[in-house]
Amino acid sequence: MFAGNTVGWNQFYFDHARQMEAHYAVSKSSTQYPIAIQGRVGKIKRRVNGDTTLNVMNLERLRVTQDPNEPHIWY
Repeated sequence: MFAGNTVGWNQFYFDHARQMEAHYAVSKSSTQYPIAIQGRVGKIKRRVNGDTTLNVMNLERLRVTQDPNEPHIWY
């Protein structure tokens, strides 16, 4: 539950294999809500644009390939 909206687990938690789905979920959703992405931290940027409350954590780029034996599903 976030800001009165219920978010399903599959739209909140994205493991390594679903990182592209996380990108799609965030970029296409009209409702903003936090998500959890499994990954390895590559770089931390502190005080973005001089704002001491805004920090960004970049994940290392991981190679993700679609398994041809599994259907491709976008939520």
